[in-house]
Amino acid sequence: SRLSFRLFFCGGVVSAKKTMHFTSTVEASIWNCLDHYAYEDAEFLSEIFFAQTKSDDALHLLATTYYRMGRVNAAHRLLRLHGAKSAKNKFLLTKCCVDLEKLEEAEMIVNGTDPLLAPLPKTDGDPVDQAFGKSASFAKALLATVYSKTHRLDKATAELKQSLKQNPFLWSSLEKLCQ
Repeated sequence: SRLSFRLFFCGGVVSAKKTMHFTSTVEASIWNCLDHYAYEDAEFLSEIFFAQTKSDDALHLLATTYYRMGRVNAAHRLLRLHGAKSAKNKFLLTKCCVDLEKLEEAEMIVNGTDPLLAPLPKTDGDPVDQAFGKSASFAKALLATVYSKTHRLDKATAELKQSLKQNPFLWSSLEKLCQ
């Protein structure tokens, strides 16, 4: 049964030497389930994986699983409860906020002013680029959505242009810019 497997899995069966290989195998298995729309299997594995490791990668996998299952509130709650420290978790939290119409929260996450998250680093470059890494163009597109929905069209246009400058293949940003 599912419960007995969880108890077996979480009972420390994996040795310390095999942890790294085990972790990458579990992560690959979860992504494989997600890639093949086996969401219940991904949920089962990612819940166990997160309970076992409490790692940022495991948090991302579990939140992603919830998001892809349409459980956006659950993904949002999970990321809020455990803190979205990595760029990919901040981005997913922002995406959840936009989907849930929590626009002020989404804006604060991208701009680094959310009181529950670490502030954006003070650098010479764009702090959003620093905080979101390779997801920065997508984060800026989400911020443009926030600005558009809150009737700040000049700011939305500027963010769309920035997202396209960083990633010219974002068709949705180009399309919104042309509207």
